[in-house]
Amino acid sequence: MGVEHRGSPRHAVAFDCTLTRPHGNPVRGRTEDLGAGGMRVVTDRPLTIDEELGFELLLDATGPVDGRARVVRQQGPNCYALRFEAAAADIVDWVSRTT
Repeated sequence: MGVEHRGSPRHAVAFDCTLTRPHGNPVRGRTEDLGAGGMRVVTDRPLTIDEELGFELLLDATGPVDGRARVVRQQGPNCYALRFEAAAADIVDWVSRTT
């Protein structure tokens, strides 16, 4: 078993998300899990470790939620763990409602 590094629990959910860089086209993705501190996402293009990205998540019917996240590790082909640098309170609210 690996060591658990995250500071908050994650929930297995699949939400569409869009990641943005300062330059270039947006990167489409889909979450595999989500928590108050971050998310795991599968993307249609590669990301770089330690890269900071803007994100927009479509949480249920609540509409889009945005913030900033940092890529902390790659967990498989185009699958990445992201830590929230700045996230909307809507994500924390969603997590608290699902626990």
